[in-house]
Amino acid sequence: MALLSENIPTIVAAMNTAPDLDAAISRIRHWLQQSGQTNAALAAAAGVDEKTIRQAATAGWNPTMSTLRKVVAVVPHNWHPAPRQPRKRAA
Repeated sequence: MALLSENIPTIVAAMNTAPDLDAAISRIRHWLQQSGQTNAALAAAAGVDEKTIRQAATAGWNPTMSTLRKVVAVVPHNWHPAPRQPRKRAA
């Protein structure tokens, strides 16, 4: 998987406010859930420790900007989360 280094300045420039940071973290979490990518593979591609990626699933994950830049660079810039499926009600 190639890093999308040409998109890093654009992506990081958009991450200057708390809502943007939260959106970037949410995007990473959704991508991990929906892509089928393992924590180990994402960690290797981003050049971070696997523990850092495992922590991404926790509500309190507070990555450094450096870590966030590395992980965001691995998520394809044109990827969008799949729409949520409505919950089925019990009959």
